[in-house]
Amino acid sequence: KGVTLARSLNNIEIEAHALNNIGTAKMYSSDNTGEKYLKQSLELSLQNDFHEHVCRAYVNLGAANMYLRNLSEADKFFSDGVDYANERDINLAIQCITGEIAFTKLHMGKWDEAFDISYEVYANPKAPVLGRLLPVTVIGLIRARRDDPGAFQLLDEANEMVYDTGELMKLVKLKAARAEAFWLKNELQ
Repeated sequence: KGVTLARSLNNIEIEAHALNNIGTAKMYSSDNTGEKYLKQSLELSLQNDFHEHVCRAYVNLGAANMYLRNLSEADKFFSDGVDYANERDINLAIQCITGEIAFTKLHMGKWDEAFDISYEVYANPKAPVLGRLLPVTVIGLIRARRDDPGAFQLLDEANEMVYDTGELMKLVKLKAARAEAFWLKNELQ
């Protein structure tokens, strides 16, 4: 209905937003048509310089592909999103997408790369909570997997941050990381 209404009003921005929502929902429902809608949203947004919608499309294409374990596709969309945001100096998008890239690299088995990407954000005291959350989680999880000290301190730090963000997907990623860390230590909490 949103797409139909946007088209009848000739409102391309609302159409791009609606296509993004439809595509994301379909991809998370394992409906193969979802990526088509997300790519349409991305194309409309790129053509019309809707910077926020472009970044959102890249993030949702990356996140949905990561959810479906299409890791190379996820990495590509996240990287394209960071490149786009860098070219336009959209700092919040850069920081948020960077955490997603680090998480993707972690799942690809590229732990050193994931750590380095994450540490660059973590070491920046000016990085906002939303940008720091996934990098702190990634560093904590890598430390837990390597049995390095400080893993739980970082995961606890991320746990304190997550509730202020309202980001359900980040909460799920953090809770899964904490569960894995406790499992690796054979501890229950």
